[in-house]
Amino acid sequence: MDRPGVLDVLYPIPNPLDTLEQYEKATHADLPRFTRDGLIAERRQAQLRLLVSTHHDGTAWLDERIEAIGRELARR
Repeated sequence: MDRPGVLDVLYPIPNPLDTLEQYEKATHADLPRFTRDGLIAERRQAQLRLLVSTHHDGTAWLDERIEAIGRELARR
């Protein structure tokens, strides 16, 4: 059995081929459903994951996620 790493528990990088929920997160289509406070919390989690990442797997997606959250917050 694979055990998730600490970073994957903290803020997992979604696999868009796994579930619809993960696909929506991977493409940022889930963001309109968040409250403003939820978006702020989501951005903080993504920023923390990016900050503590020691390898580059998923960092491009994390950068996109943080930018997409900023756009969603600005849209409101």
